[in-house]
Amino acid sequence: MSKGKRQEIIEGQKFGELTVIKELATIYSPSRVPRRRILCECSCGNRKIIDAGRLTSQVNPVRSCGKCVPAVIDGRELYLLRRVYNSMKFRCYNPKSCSYKNYGARNITVCDEWLNNFDAFYRWSIENGYREGLTIDRIDNNGNYCPENCQWASRSTQQSNTRQNIYISNKEGLVKTAEQWSRIYNVSSRAIRYRLEKHGGCIEDIVKNYKKRASTGNHNHREIYVSDKNGNLKTLKEWSNILNIPYTTLRGRYYRRRGYIEDIIL
Repeated sequence: MSKGKRQEIIEGQKFGELTVIKELATIYSPSRVPRRRILCECSCGNRKIIDAGRLTSQVNPVRSCGKCVPAVIDGRELYLLRRVYNSMKFRCYNPKSCSYKNYGARNITVCDEWLNNFDAFYRWSIENGYREGLTIDRIDNNGNYCPENCQWASRSTQQSNTRQNIYISNKEGLVKTAEQWSRIYNVSSRAIRYRLEKHGGCIEDIVKNYKKRASTGNHNHREIYVSDKNGNLKTLKEWSNILNIPYTTLRGRYYRRRGYIEDIIL
């Protein structure tokens, strides 16, 4: 569905176990992002107000009230979910976090319902499609961590929602993010961003130069591109020099952990 197109939701329409009762008044986030709210009734009899986007989403749509679905996940998923919960609070409230300037310093907080209540966060996560491999994503990047502003999303979906996106045009003037171009041309988004910063140009020039370099280079020693949490992209060899960590050590950690440079050096 194209961005901005309003999908019709009518009374009596069914989404899994949910039946639409009526659409409520649209509300707005602090950043004036509109949110359509739909009152639904589950087959178990519970009623719940759900964002329209969560009903029509192609990724982890809401299909029940959640209360009639057993909230059970295995030990590994519970461990990972608790890590997400602790990391969320750490970057919002601990100035020692390398991500604090992007969260706590911007007055982004965790709602009272979740702040000191992991069980409440757990229940919300199960009701809203949590599974291993998904990340918690704030719908409004200027909003807080709360049930009304969060969803579980794939990493590519979350990257499309980040305020650090880099937009690049092609020769015809079509503009997309580096992540979107990477899927079209099958070239790493990190490589696209790196060459854009170094050389500039449209996406055709960036990809042409990258593939030309790759075809003449040594494939056994290909460059590895890693960004930090502020969006600064460098090769692993450059990070090795900056951090004074042996390249072979960084490369080994990269293949074991992936992620941002801050995650790799932990």
